[in-house]
Amino acid sequence: MGDFTKRKAELACMSLKLRLRAYAKELYAGCAATPKLIVNYEKTAQLSLKGCITENILTIAFLQANDTNRTMHFLVELLWKLHYTNVLFVYENENSRDVSTLTTLFQLCWRNGFVNVLVLVNRTLYTYQPFPRIKVVALRKLSEYYDKRHLKNFQGYALRSSISNNAPRVYHYTDANGNLANAGYLYRLILLFAQHYNGRFEEVHMPTYQMNLTNIIKAFERKEIDILADLLFIYPNYSHSAVICNYRTFLMAPYAAPLPLYMYILKPLTSLLWLLIMLALCYAILAQMLLSWLRGRRVNFGLAFLRSLSSLLYLPSYYYSRCTSAQMFCALLLLACSFLLTSLYQTSMASMFISRLYEPQVNSIADIARTKFSLPMTKMDIAYMSRLSGIPQIIYDRLLEVSPSEDYQLLRDLNTSYILTYIEDKVNFFMYQQKFLRIPRFKLIAEELTQVPLFISLPHGSPFLQLFNRYLRSVFDSGIFQKMFIDSAEEGILSNEIRFFRTVSIIFQPLKVEHFSLIFVVWGFGMFCALICFLIELKMVKCRKVKNGKASSIDSWTRDSVALQRQGYYYVSTCKWVYARWHRSAGAPLVAYLRYGLPRATCRGRLQWLRTVAHMPRHAVANTAGIQGRAHHTNNNNISAAQMMSTMLRVASRGCAALNFLEDVK
Repeated sequence: MGDFTKRKAELACMSLKLRLRAYAKELYAGCAATPKLIVNYEKTAQLSLKGCITENILTIAFLQANDTNRTMHFLVELLWKLHYTNVLFVYENENSRDVSTLTTLFQLCWRNGFVNVLVLVNRTLYTYQPFPRIKVVALRKLSEYYDKRHLKNFQGYALRSSISNNAPRVYHYTDANGNLANAGYLYRLILLFAQHYNGRFEEVHMPTYQMNLTNIIKAFERKEIDILADLLFIYPNYSHSAVICNYRTFLMAPYAAPLPLYMYILKPLTSLLWLLIMLALCYAILAQMLLSWLRGRRVNFGLAFLRSLSSLLYLPSYYYSRCTSAQMFCALLLLACSFLLTSLYQTSMASMFISRLYEPQVNSIADIARTKFSLPMTKMDIAYMSRLSGIPQIIYDRLLEVSPSEDYQLLRDLNTSYILTYIEDKVNFFMYQQKFLRIPRFKLIAEELTQVPLFISLPHGSPFLQLFNRYLRSVFDSGIFQKMFIDSAEEGILSNEIRFFRTVSIIFQPLKVEHFSLIFVVWGFGMFCALICFLIELKMVKCRKVKNGKASSIDSWTRDSVALQRQGYYYVSTCKWVYARWHRSAGAPLVAYLRYGLPRATCRGRLQWLRTVAHMPRHAVANTAGIQGRAHHTNNNNISAAQMMSTMLRVASRGCAALNFLEDVK
């Protein structure tokens, strides 16, 4: 009986050895192409395996019941970013078959992302199923280990994530029923992942709804969230999925502002129009000078220029009323040219009034230098951009740090006071608001600033990393991701994140005074310059008169005295001759009184004046007239030659009246 029992135990031991040998052969066949590396963490510095070559490794770790945490810590550091590979734990103590001990080990494995795990305890292989909770599973054969269908069924397991207000990727909104709802194409991507694998989405509330990198990193380190439905930059504090695509970063420049109304009067005057005007004016001047030379052998450039300019400007001219047929033909030809140029100017200006003119548009990054716009950015974006190379210096010079809420509000309102820079998904989403605007608010600069990879952030050692990468590949290849991105615009309309801007109705407005204000300014400036020139010329004339007045007054009055003497000589001689004739006939006053009805006092007065003049010497009459003229000049220095001549004529008129009277008497 004893021999039989002993023989039976030997057969069982042999069977166990054969079975373990079969397991070893099967495991070795799966990783035969990989080199072997034996590491003793008690005597070796900390190592970390990296690279794609080591993705198919098999790690065998020998454990003791009281050294699980230490071994797990070393294994996490060794398999950094390779936690999805196969790991075999071997318990050296045969008393470690307790289920609680294995459960603790598997919980640590799940927390650190080790999902492909085998445990060899007392010649028995164990693994675990994480959903819906940790469950220890004993394997009867090794082929059961390769059946990973339990990892694709979450069985209602909650996939934890946070939601921030960062449209169009993920954001909150209030639906039509007043309930708080979630939207965003990255939110839909993660929600579909959870639903596809029979899980559920669970929101983890962060301190604020705004994106905060510090809070997110802390949540990743504490394993409070499993996945993040948002786009982050690459940092070493967290892991990320495979890159879906590269997003470009663009600049949004405000659309050019309308040109001031007073500038419309100058815009039709293009270089071509100025050239035509100058050619027409030169032709007219040359034609005028040629015709003047053929007519009178004289050429006056200034006169020809003024006549041609007056014809070009439709100003009246009396020159053409007495010109020849050739000159008239030249004038008509110039008038036709002026009509064509004026019509071209008027039609161009009318079309500009209707279509409106705008200031120069910012079409490239180099054009930012001639503007005064700033580039608002959050502190996190500025820190990330400072690490990049190839960014133009003008971008760094115009950076303006703002809070995330202010930055988001500027983009949502399409504030035209700044030049905005964002990744193309947000640019396309918020610029959709100006779809129905006749004149858009922003224009996209075609030059890309940089490129940002699109990925989903997860904590280090996430057990969902490999499964999520395979899911991303299928979703992107099938076009579902592109469909989610396109549908985000419709979600934005329903959530009121997209608010279409209205175009102000176009009402035709007549011309205003402001359209011609520049003409009035030019006219006023010309009148002011003319007034200044006139005052200067008047002052110069007065100064010249004062300077030359003393030298010229003596000569002028000498000439006037000579004229008075000549007149005096003439009238005294005549009066003497007439008086001699009259004195011979007595009673002439009576005859005049009876014939002409003259008053007796008038006749006596004239005869008395004639008698006085006739008995005066000639030089006395001339000297008296000259002295009276000088005295009058002393009282009034501004007397002119015309006034002196009128004085002389009044002296001579009395003599003429006396002569006429004597002729009538005779």
